[in-house]
Amino acid sequence: MQQILPVAYTISHQDSLIQWGQDHLVARVPGHSDFWNVTHYGFTYFSGLTLLKEAPGNFVLETNLVADYREQFDQTGIILMLDQNHWIKTGIEFVDGKKWLSVVVTHDVSDWSVRPVDQAAERIRVRLHREGDFCEISFSVDGNPFEMARLAPFAPSSGLKAGFMGAAPKGNGFIATFENILWKTL
Repeated sequence: MQQILPVAYTISHQDSLIQWGQDHLVARVPGHSDFWNVTHYGFTYFSGLTLLKEAPGNFVLETNLVADYREQFDQTGIILMLDQNHWIKTGIEFVDGKKWLSVVVTHDVSDWSVRPVDQAAERIRVRLHREGDFCEISFSVDGNPFEMARLAPFAPSSGLKAGFMGAAPKGNGFIATFENILWKTL
């Protein structure tokens, strides 16, 4: 049964939404999809799953990420986007058999930073705090206090959208759950 997407959101892959609840969503991440612009690898992809809504002004977006990451670079998380050449994504990325907190900031070209995550962690929560001309990326493991992973510039602009993302560059896709979603306007 296909779920109805709340009116404020748009989805990049219409057949990906499985369930949308008051504070969670379950989605099918499409296989052979990715987000990247040029740096190091020389290619550009913007083919992953996005569920986005307008994000004017300052806000905090948080969610717990749950997925069966199996293939190299499987990923889920939060994304802030102006267009395909200006975006930030953060979340969990499966690299060399381990989960990592991953942040990619793209202003025409992408940069990528990773931070280790306790592999035994049962609950990983990511937070994107957008205020003025910056974004603060933080994470929490198993309910512990949030730790900042990155502070990145992102100039104020009309037309910004934010929401949830997933990609499976090497595999056939997987099911991702975004739990305890919190979206707070500041």
